[in-house]
Amino acid sequence: MSSNPDSDFHPLILTHPPPLNPAWETHIPHLPAPSTSTSPDVHKSVYSQNCINQNTSLLRTSLIHLTQNLLITSSSIPSPFGHEIPTRLYIPTSASNSASVPNSDSQPLIIYFHGGGLYVGDLDSEDLTCRQLSLSLSLPLLSISYRLLPAFTADDAVSDALSAFTHLCTEFPSRKFVLVGSSSGGQLAATVALTFLQKGDGIEREEEKRILGVILRCPVTCDATDNGTSIPEEWKSIHTSMKEEFYTGILNKPAVMRENRVKGYKMPLEMLAEMPKLTEASRPVGSDQKDINTKWFIQLCTNDIYYSDGVCLALGLKERGHSVKIRVEFGWPHTFWLKGMVLEEAQKT
Repeated sequence: MSSNPDSDFHPLILTHPPPLNPAWETHIPHLPAPSTSTSPDVHKSVYSQNCINQNTSLLRTSLIHLTQNLLITSSSIPSPFGHEIPTRLYIPTSASNSASVPNSDSQPLIIYFHGGGLYVGDLDSEDLTCRQLSLSLSLPLLSISYRLLPAFTADDAVSDALSAFTHLCTEFPSRKFVLVGSSSGGQLAATVALTFLQKGDGIEREEEKRILGVILRCPVTCDATDNGTSIPEEWKSIHTSMKEEFYTGILNKPAVMRENRVKGYKMPLEMLAEMPKLTEASRPVGSDQKDINTKWFIQLCTNDIYYSDGVCLALGLKERGHSVKIRVEFGWPHTFWLKGMVLEEAQKT
């Protein structure tokens, strides 16, 4: 008998989205106009400039506190393939001690991957979120960019994420990490985490222990197009959001399809499907439990074609013994906080 959750009974599974929050409906006319250019470079440039404009305005007004007590430096990580992976380091200066310096292993380091469908996005696009996380948690944060489509492939983006994490593990041999990603950045963060969770012993196992937690915000975890033919069997019946009902002005088409998905790597749900579920007999006891149990936090928006991506990942992780907390933003579209940061609800989120 299948242990899959039944969409008729599980409260997380939505067959229809709720109405959009009135605050978002009011905000829609104020969204920046999307680029009408067919040039990928122009599209990236317009997206980046819109993010910079919003950031600049808010950092001068309602979010001016995010400009204080924070040291920000840009750098890069060398890729084993010869290119540089852009990074931006945020260090809270209020905790002016050895724990704040970038080469210290005494505090966890937050590793952040921006979203953008693997087509757009850069170190500026989620700068406000990075500032807020670093300051609110009093932890250093390293934002990592990556190569984008269509000049590169989805595999190149994953390769950059894995290379950056491996480099950091080597550079800081005792440091713990928290992985964070939104949308396609959530795909990258989940892929990095699951890559090391899948490995068994030795150095790889030690790296897995060093991932204290994974925070995914509206993550992309599978290719749910073509009527879900690529969704692992375990979750086919409960992936219900890849349809027009869940479209919004922010996201009205799939970002991941057969043509542009990873080929040399696997999507997070595909990776998770290869990991065994825990039975009562296989559950670890005693102190060993904490060693294998990376904590996961998954934030979802109901009016989002990728809502089910996060639900399926969360339920699959739970069935494999992981600690998972889920937060659902009812009536809000995909990563709405990025384009609606002027809204009180977005800033709280």
